[in-house]
This record gives sequence, C-alpha cells and structure tokens, in this order.
Amino acid sequence: MVSSVLSAHRWDTRDMVLFALFTALIAIGAFIRIPVPFCPFTLQLLFTTLAGLLLGSRRGAASVAVYVLLGLVGLPVFTSGGGPSYIFQPTFGYLIGFIGGAWLTGYIAHQSAMPSLQRLLAADFAGLIIVYACGMVYLAITAAIFTLDFFLKKYIDKKYARKVKHPRLGGKICIEKFYNKGATLNLLAKHPKVMTAIHSVIMVFVAVVYYFAMRMTGKELTKTGLAMLAGGGLSNLYDRYTKHHVVDYVRFQTGPKWFRRIIFNVSDFFIFIGAVLAVIGSEV
Repeated sequence: MVSSVLSAHRWDTRDMVLFALFTALIAIGAFIRIPVPFCPFTLQLLFTTLAGLLLGSRRGAASVAVYVLLGLVGLPVFTSGGGPSYIFQPTFGYLIGFIGGAWLTGYIAHQSAMPSLQRLLAADFAGLIIVYACGMVYLAITAAIFTLDFFLKKYIDKKYARKVKHPRLGGKICIEKFYNKGATLNLLAKHPKVMTAIHSVIMVFVAVVYYFAMRMTGKELTKTGLAMLAGGGLSNLYDRYTKHHVVDYVRFQTGPKWFRRIIFNVSDFFIFIGAVLAVIGSEV
C-alpha cells in the first residue's frame, strides 16, 4: 500500500480521504501529550511524518497546513487552544516545522518509486531536524554556537602552535592559540579546579533561568540572549572538563593595553552579546 500511494501523482478518492484523515489525526495527536521540559511532546510528530510519507511532499505539507489554518482561524485544535494569537505562543514554531518537516520527508521518500528502509529512515530523520530546528529555535542557537566554537577550537588546536601570532585584517587582530586555565586575564589560572567549579555553578544558574524563560510568552530578546549565553558557556565548560583549559585564539591589536592582553574565542563573543541582549530584554 505504501509503494502504491508513494507512486500516485493524481488526486483520487483515496488521496482525498487520506488528506482529510491526516488533518484530523494531527488535530487529535495534539491532545495526546508526553510531558517533557520546555514544551509538551505530542503524537502530532508521528502523524505529520506519516502524512509526508504517504501523501508525498506537497500533499503531506498541505494536509498539515490545513490543520494549522484551522487552528489559526479559531478552532481549538492546537495543544493550548487556537486563534490568531497562537502565533505568539512559544511552541508555534513547531507548527511551522511540521509543515516543512512533512514536505521534506515526502520529498526524500518520493525520490524512489520503491523506497528502501534506509531512504525512509533518512526521510524521517530529515523531517525531524526541520521540526526541531523551527520549534526549538533557541536551543538550535545554543547548539549552533557550541558546534561552531567546538570545530574552530579543534582547527586552531591542530593548525597553530601556541603563543605564535598570525596577523589578520592588516594586523588589527591576530590568531594566537592560548590555553587559558582561568578566567579573563588569567584570573584563577593557578586554581583550574576552582575555576571549573565556579563555571559549572554559573552554567547551572543559566540553565535554570533559560528553562523558565522558555516557558514564558514573548521576551524573544531575553531568550535569544540566554541561548547565546548557554551556547558559549557550555562550549568553554566542555573545554574545562575535557582539556582542563579553554582554547582561546583571537587577540585584538587595537584598543587599550589591558584589552590587547585578552585572548578571546567565538564563545566569549556570544557570551558577551548574549548577556547584553538578556539584560536589555528583561527591561523591555
């Protein structure tokens, strides 16, 4: 049955029944909840994935889109109700992700008239990434910053020798690998275990604030700032636990003397920007 549906290109009675059925199943799935942090996990993901697999990319996405439109016009088919104001709910991103995920799942699966199990699994996984990239946008920011800095540090560690300056941008900045066992300006460098403990406590505090912020409506600036703080802080904390030092690699050659002494990494920039955004967002 799966292969026959996958190979269908024209609308027929079965397609229309499946289209309406999946729209209804997605609505029902919204009320079958599994509580997890940040937002409730529902069976909607299962039904939106199946919509893409069985209906194809365009029809599957359209079936999900009809469900979303029904909710936005006022029908209480969403997890927490319905209506136009739902676009301001912290979980609205998942609804957009469901549409994109269904489309991508169907697109990958339908590249073959008789898709293999590996192709179907790949399609499901790709759709899952789209859903969570849209729905958990702030966690995606955290993961992106952590991943970016992780690979930059790995590259710097492999390519550059320690304490050797490599000028860039006309000498305004330079790449200089430095193993920092302490905080800024080598504070507590002689006590790396104490520094790691302090860093850990700070990150626990950030995680708690992050958790409660994610449950709030609005405050996008604060959430974005906390996401940046978490990504940068976790990257540096990972270094402390695995290498017993933080890999820094960017030194500015302009500015006050004390500033030119500091060597940064990408995480440090995001920590600073994140802290500023979080403070500004809390005042708005």
